[in-house]
Amino acid sequence: MITVAAGTQAGLAAGLTAAKVALGRIPQLTVPPGTPPLPHGVAAVPVALVVGAALLVSLLVSLLVAGVVSELLLRGIRVERLREAPA
Repeated sequence: MITVAAGTQAGLAAGLTAAKVALGRIPQLTVPPGTPPLPHGVAAVPVALVVGAALLVSLLVSLLVAGVVSELLLRGIRVERLREAPA
C-alpha cells in the first residue's frame, strides 16, 4: 500500500508538472483568433477527487486481497504439522 500511495503521488506530481509545462506551448489554432486565449489551468478539486478515489479503491482492494490470502494461509495450517505439537 505504501508503494501504491507513493507511486500515485509521484505520478500526480509528474502529470501536473507536465500539464503545466506542455499545455501553454501547444498551439490550439494555426491562425491566432481575435478572442482571448484559452485558459490552461488545471482544476485542483476534480484532480484531488480522482486521486482520492483511486487511493481509496486501491486501499480497499489491498485489504480484500490481504484478507483472502491470510484466510487461505490459515486454512492450510494443521496442528500435526507444527514442530512442537504434542504427539
